[in-house]
Amino acid sequence: MKDKKVIVYDRGLYVYLAQRLARDFGKVYYYLADSDPYPCSAKSNIGTGLEGIERVQTFWDYVDDVDLIVFFDVYDGTLQHYLRSKGYNVFGSDLSEKIELDRKLMLKAVGMVGLPVPKTDIVVGLDALEEYLKTSGEKYLKRSYYRGDLETKHFENIDQIMPWIDDLRHKLTQRETREIEILCQDPIPCDCEVGYDGFIVDGTYTKNALTGYEIKDEGYIGAISESAPKVLQIVNQKMSPIYKQLGYRGHYSNEIRITEDKKAYLTDPTCRAPSPPAALMSEIYSNYSEIVWSIAIGEVPSLAPISKYGSEIELVSPDNEDREICVQFPPDLSPFVKLKNHYKKGESYYCVDNGNSGFFGSVICYGDSVEEVTTKCLEYAKKVVADGLVIRDEVFTKAKEAIDAGRKYGIMF
Repeated sequence: MKDKKVIVYDRGLYVYLAQRLARDFGKVYYYLADSDPYPCSAKSNIGTGLEGIERVQTFWDYVDDVDLIVFFDVYDGTLQHYLRSKGYNVFGSDLSEKIELDRKLMLKAVGMVGLPVPKTDIVVGLDALEEYLKTSGEKYLKRSYYRGDLETKHFENIDQIMPWIDDLRHKLTQRETREIEILCQDPIPCDCEVGYDGFIVDGTYTKNALTGYEIKDEGYIGAISESAPKVLQIVNQKMSPIYKQLGYRGHYSNEIRITEDKKAYLTDPTCRAPSPPAALMSEIYSNYSEIVWSIAIGEVPSLAPISKYGSEIELVSPDNEDREICVQFPPDLSPFVKLKNHYKKGESYYCVDNGNSGFFGSVICYGDSVEEVTTKCLEYAKKVVADGLVIRDEVFTKAKEAIDAGRKYGIMF
């Protein structure tokens, strides 16, 4: 890869992946898309001072000078589609991003290919939502496109939800409070939620991907499988024609809930570098940069895992929700600490607040057993110093319970 140049088009979350590419490619440019009419100087620091990558202020000035254009995130599918149509080598989910961003479209697609769909009501406006929830029973509330407005919200009772609805009224415009569409889904009772974490090339899924369990907002445990467990293969195969039609050459992850009667519900397709476990994927595969290159030119790569198992602990600080924080750790942990929205000054790293709810990075580990990767990952994470950061000893307890639950569905770790 040393004779090739790359430009990474990003919004801050995947600086660490640009750094990973810089270990193998000859030149890596990093472009931060910021369309704010009143740009802030804080964001201008993201990506600066980091070894191997060059922060650039324009995108189009470099397009014809590079061999590869990389999109690790969503919201730029039409740009990817245009560039690919003009003959550029592009890594990214292309128009397939719609399957993640447009929840109504996702449910339609899932039903069309024969996968089960949870009962879903669409409620328009916050007043209507309040009335609906008074008699609805337990629901999961979701919205398309605008993750900054709301992430998935679990509703249990009206008293519990009212402060959240009142806060949402203050966030939204008057028009949006009347016109916002909220998808209200029935819960899917299950004791196993598992996912495929790999790559897609024009509808073809890579072998030697991770099969993993996410501990929501805390961490991840995964195992390399030459072929995905059967239950995941069935879901992936059904969705494959859609991803082929829409164009897909990039990271892909999904969340699948398996019920006691062995129905597999695709709840959240992630058509971008997943968080977690993209940080882990960038290191557990020794040929990560070659994977990115092969996918961009339309070839299905051979993934070369270093170890069987991998883990990830999310680094979250409430202090980073509205201000920059300093992050420090021993230099020998650099390959295992993956930061977001960051830059380096002197010997310290700084993570800029960037609408990511205080989630400023991850600590990863890979090895030959579940015990090894969970123990070492916890040790590494406790060596990271940042305002507001708390690492809990029980972070992987739920993961081990999930592994046990998965065995009865043929998911063997």
